[in-house]
Amino acid sequence: MAGARANRALLRRAVTHLARDGVRQFLDLGAGLPTKDNVHAIAQRVHPDARTVYVDHDSIVILHARALLVRDEQTAAVQADLHSVRPCWRRGRNSGGGEGRFAMPGGGPQPAHPGGPD
Repeated sequence: MAGARANRALLRRAVTHLARDGVRQFLDLGAGLPTKDNVHAIAQRVHPDARTVYVDHDSIVILHARALLVRDEQTAAVQADLHSVRPCWRRGRNSGGGEGRFAMPGGGPQPAHPGGPD
């Protein structure tokens, strides 16, 4: 139980930090069942226009998420496999509707380059 709470606290800190740094689009891969303080809710507290795409392979997870998000036009839940991230993002883009389409994120952690500065 303590591990789950620590994981949730880390998620809150990370999303808040990224949102405060100007990131307004989030892709949550392997989202799992929605709980309290999900990515979209945390990000939208900082930027009400923040957009989130939740991706999971489990159809029950996606159905539950969509039911909870029915009134949130800036958040989408798509069923896809994590082994193919680009199709996941494309599905998320097409789930936003009209002006609310998702675009590739412009910020966030970047991988370290071998032999270069971290």
